[in-house]
Amino acid sequence: MKTIHQVNFGFFIFTLVLYLTIYLGLLAQVVLGVLQLSIGLYLISYKYREIPSEHQVQLKIYWVITTVYLVSLFFLNVFNFQSNTFWVLYLMIAPMAIATYFTTVLYKLQKKVVPTPSIR
Repeated sequence: MKTIHQVNFGFFIFTLVLYLTIYLGLLAQVVLGVLQLSIGLYLISYKYREIPSEHQVQLKIYWVITTVYLVSLFFLNVFNFQSNTFWVLYLMIAPMAIATYFTTVLYKLQKKVVPTPSIR
């Protein structure tokens, strides 16, 4: 779990640094999103029973927020928003807020989950 957190945190910081050039930050944000979705799927699929219940709830909240965000992306084409402020909030700030939440969940998770020793 520690390795997963370190990889995620590294990509998260890298994305924040690339946001100094905005365009590269947006591209890195896509990579970070795919990475976090992959980690989230891995945790839900293979490690869910090992995760304490308080963190299971946080992981479910992450998936609800992420699902609502991704579904809303498809419906935004119906509404023709002309506001640049809206698009900055929706395409830059909202995904990074979700990424920050997930990074925080992973940090707390790697502090709590103790690997079980293998029996030989």
